[in-house]
Amino acid sequence: MNLHPSVKILKELVPINSVNPAFDGPGEAAYVDYLEQRCNERGIKNTRVKVLPGRDNLIMEARCGHAENVLLFESHMDIVSVKGMEAPFDPVIRDGKLWGRGSCDTKATMAGMLYALEYAAKHPDEFACDIVLVAAIDEEHGFAGALHLAQNLDQVDGKVTGAVVGEPTEMQVVIAHKGVCRITVETYGVASHTAVPELGTNAISAMRKVIAFFEDQYFPQLDKKSHRLCGKATGVVSMIRGGVQINMVPPSCSIDIDRRVLPGENSTEVLEDIKKQLAEYLKDQNVSYEVRPLLLDAALNTSPDAAISQAAVKTATELQISPDLIGVPYGTDASKLQHEAAIPGIVFGPGTINVAHTPNEFVPVDEVEKAAEFYLQLAKNFGRK
Repeated sequence: MNLHPSVKILKELVPINSVNPAFDGPGEAAYVDYLEQRCNERGIKNTRVKVLPGRDNLIMEARCGHAENVLLFESHMDIVSVKGMEAPFDPVIRDGKLWGRGSCDTKATMAGMLYALEYAAKHPDEFACDIVLVAAIDEEHGFAGALHLAQNLDQVDGKVTGAVVGEPTEMQVVIAHKGVCRITVETYGVASHTAVPELGTNAISAMRKVIAFFEDQYFPQLDKKSHRLCGKATGVVSMIRGGVQINMVPPSCSIDIDRRVLPGENSTEVLEDIKKQLAEYLKDQNVSYEVRPLLLDAALNTSPDAAISQAAVKTATELQISPDLIGVPYGTDASKLQHEAAIPGIVFGPGTINVAHTPNEFVPVDEVEKAAEFYLQLAKNFGRK
């Protein structure tokens, strides 16, 4: 089989176990080793950057003489759990698809970006920008890799003027996506024997009032909040925990809420608004409770007129890919780069989010090839008049 170079790279990436430690995996170390060795063999400058113990980002560089105009490619290395999969690290090509954990999310984007980087390193005169590819840790859990990069951008030589973040976008150019405000609300009671419940205070009963606030008052408000590309704001009570044992009045109960934040909203302000409204709702209901943030993550809101957006439209048109600039409901590393380092960015990649994290993850082979050529042609277009 005559495979595109990006597909060959992908077949070498899928067998690497890079399950995030949060999901009982070994982390990204073997992945970094592979990329580092590959770059060294091809004379491409690369730098390990420690982010967490035993977990490094890798910065790879193709210098083309344009330090004033650096295009940043970024793709995360970590993958989710492989539980329930029969052969998660066996990259089988079947029915025009390459199967395996991480094939779609997001080793295919890494393969395409690496293909573009290696080409640029060999043919620097064909580019009006320098190209830096960052392989980042921890996107599937806490975004530690992207945050560290954005907060320490001096690790990248030159001026970063645009970014492309790899995620499965069905070959569409994403310029906007939602952020999140994830919180825990815990109610407190007093334990007692269930034979004498009047001596205790039931934290689960108190939690009913908290859930009523979200379901009856707060979530319905979100129907009125909308973004032209990302749709409505949403909220879900997604987890609940409570009680100690069946014959004890529960002294505590907690729920987790996932509130999706629209471009133009501020996650911290969303949190404060929830606290204020909940306090008002419960003020006369004798509920002891606490609200704790779990994750506050910004939305992405790149201007369609930004240089990276316009280069993406030009490239998509040239390659007969949809030139429409769209929004998506999920989050990516791109918002960290925008909000922490003021880097305008797009999100683009092969495959669909609908099969990411599933037991039957795959990516269409033809999309892997087209995405690789998109990354390459975008890099050639970026910075040219």
